[in-house]
Amino acid sequence: MGESKSTLYLWLIPTVVTVVISTLLMLVSRWIDAWAVTTTISPWFRDWIFVTDPERARQTILQVLQTLIKQRKDSVEQFRGGGRHDLADKETREIAIIEGYLPAGASEEEMDQAIAAAIAETGANSPKQMGAGMKAAKAKLEGKTVDGKALSDRVRERLQKLAG
Repeated sequence: MGESKSTLYLWLIPTVVTVVISTLLMLVSRWIDAWAVTTTISPWFRDWIFVTDPERARQTILQVLQTLIKQRKDSVEQFRGGGRHDLADKETREIAIIEGYLPAGASEEEMDQAIAAAIAETGANSPKQMGAGMKAAKAKLEGKTVDGKALSDRVRERLQKLAG
């Protein structure tokens, strides 16, 4: 009986070692594949694929839609400058379609209130502190569609009034 136990152990040890090594190799292989995928896919697309937080997914979609609108607005300016009013009109129609998927835009009053609250919160009092004011104002207007350039112009104007 003693020989059969030792024979069993002699057979079992290489089998267990083989299973452990093959499992480790498989895990390392999967890790390398996952690493290769995440480093070769663009960061935006990688974020899009691995989003598990619905709020983050919503923010990502809003950012993409706002980027599309900004690109089309730039195109409209270029087309109008080049005398291609037909293409400018096409881009304008596309802007209207995309805007239909965005939440309601912030009103003038909402923007002014957010800017005032942001300036009070951050203690910003000169255009040099515009970054902090913009960040706080955007946080106050979260969930609403806001034109970044318009918000930036308003924050700058308000801070210049405070400084001057």
